[in-house]
Amino acid sequence: MEWISGMDANILEKLYFFTQICLAGISSVVIPATLGYAVFQYNNQKKHLKIIKAAELAKLYQETIIEDISDILSVFNTYEINKIISEKIDLRKISEFNLLELKKLLPEEDIKKIIAVSMIVDFVYNGKNEKTIRFKKQNGEEPVEVVHNETSLKDSITQLLNKLEYFCMHFNSGVAEDKTVYQSLHQSFFITVENLYVFIARANDDESSCDKYYTNIIKVYKKWRKIKDKQERKEAKISRKIKRLEEKKNVNRDKILYQ
Repeated sequence: MEWISGMDANILEKLYFFTQICLAGISSVVIPATLGYAVFQYNNQKKHLKIIKAAELAKLYQETIIEDISDILSVFNTYEINKIISEKIDLRKISEFNLLELKKLLPEEDIKKIIAVSMIVDFVYNGKNEKTIRFKKQNGEEPVEVVHNETSLKDSITQLLNKLEYFCMHFNSGVAEDKTVYQSLHQSFFITVENLYVFIARANDDESSCDKYYTNIIKVYKKWRKIKDKQERKEAKISRKIKRLEEKKNVNRDKILYQ
């Protein structure tokens, strides 16, 4: 190392600073690259966990929610509640989910009919937890015997809405990825929320957004409705394009045939 000791101090100083600059340059490249990779891995893992959670929620929906939906909608079908909803409410105008909006979209007599049905129907459970529907007698007839293990339709609707609120909460909080379940669940979800619109809106009896009930259901419904509307517009555009191409093809064919 005698050649180093013989070097000018000024040259050594310059070499030292040059080395430090090189090391700093390497660090400025390596550290950001390492951090970038770490962030990439973190985001991938986070997305993977969201997809797993969404799959778990889809299973929960299938095992604990679908049956409740089926039971309630079967009663709605018997009393043609679903017909009232589909024919008298312009579903495109559903937005606020409050009582004021409900009264604008549906006549008072229909609201009363829907609420009345929820008061006269019970779900009765036997010892095996099997469910049957019982309709209470009306018009002055003798009351039916009260069964201990029964749930009114009104209470069943509230329980279902609470389950749906819990289900939707995970998507709104970012814990689960809703795109994972949208395609398989959106139709069932739309039918359920629209048929239970009256009950959600009546729970929110003022215009204030404070202390509003079922906000997670409402938020997911609006988000998924936008996705569905966008898909329908896209499909309509494609259909129009196909129709124009077919018309053009027919015109060209006719020209050839009748020349």
